[in-house]
Amino acid sequence: MISNKKSIKLLSGMLLLMLMLMLIIVVTGCSGSSSDTEGKSGGIVPIYSPGVGGTNYVISTGIGKLLDDSGELPDTKLSTQSTNGSSEIVKSVSDDYKKGSDAFGTPASDIATRMYEGDWKPFPGEFDEIAAVARISYAANHIVVPQKSSIESFADLEGKQVGMAPEGSSPYNFMTTLLEEEYDLVVGDDYEAIPMGNPDIQDGIRDGSLDVGVLTGSVPASLVTELSSTDKIKLISADEKEMDTFLEKYPYYDSLKVEAGTYPDQDEEIIVGFFQTMLMTHEDTDEDTVYTILKELWDNADDLKEIHPDFEIEEETILDGIEIPLHPGAEKFYEEEGILEE
Repeated sequence: MISNKKSIKLLSGMLLLMLMLMLIIVVTGCSGSSSDTEGKSGGIVPIYSPGVGGTNYVISTGIGKLLDDSGELPDTKLSTQSTNGSSEIVKSVSDDYKKGSDAFGTPASDIATRMYEGDWKPFPGEFDEIAAVARISYAANHIVVPQKSSIESFADLEGKQVGMAPEGSSPYNFMTTLLEEEYDLVVGDDYEAIPMGNPDIQDGIRDGSLDVGVLTGSVPASLVTELSSTDKIKLISADEKEMDTFLEKYPYYDSLKVEAGTYPDQDEEIIVGFFQTMLMTHEDTDEDTVYTILKELWDNADDLKEIHPDFEIEEETILDGIEIPLHPGAEKFYEEEGILEE
């Protein structure tokens, strides 16, 4: 038989064990709940951008500062994180979606759209969780050649060496797709695309090692102005009919007419195509956060040029080039402003 003292000891031990198990369950439950919601709304929220110093890096940093200065979301801080470009931006936002964390990014609209649709070879699969907030800037492709060049149209690029941004970039995608679909010129077969940075493209036109250069920027583009101030160049216009046909198929691109005299020695109006960039997020990012950020951009639209000359929030263009679904917070804002019908 077990003595009374032993029985009391055994009972006390069992009670102590039960209490310890209950405490573990409670602590585990609490920590699990905290982990599930960490970063969901509030805290440090990343805004992924292209490389340091680029247009959208500056814009991304400016958006974060604008939000901080407003005090509208005191518990949320946007932290700009540079990446290798638009593909990585979309992938990073998608990864945060899977983690249950809020995230933003500033990619080119064409690459974001193609990744959403599952039509982007570097990152296969559909990224259909991403969502748009607003169009924030654009960059036009200026086709420059030495002034004495015999090149007069895009069709004349056959057999030529063309300096442009590397494969996978928006300037590259725009030019190679346009030339192939509207002029039957296939990169690598009918002309050579030489991957270069902008300074090397400028030098290539100066010293004659390039036949053609593709320089990007909002009009008037500083890269073109710099080159034309030291060297005699001419700008090649796209053909209006071919450009219109191209844009019908790819609505995330656009074109504009550049008035004569915009650049030195530019005697005639030209047509340039451009790609656009957006502020985007994913569908589960906190609705109030998205709404508040967009409202701050809207209310401070006149001051955004101080952040970067290419930063633009205007009613006429704020949804241009956006071919992926809007985030619910952005939809709510646009409906209130009468830009979208409820």
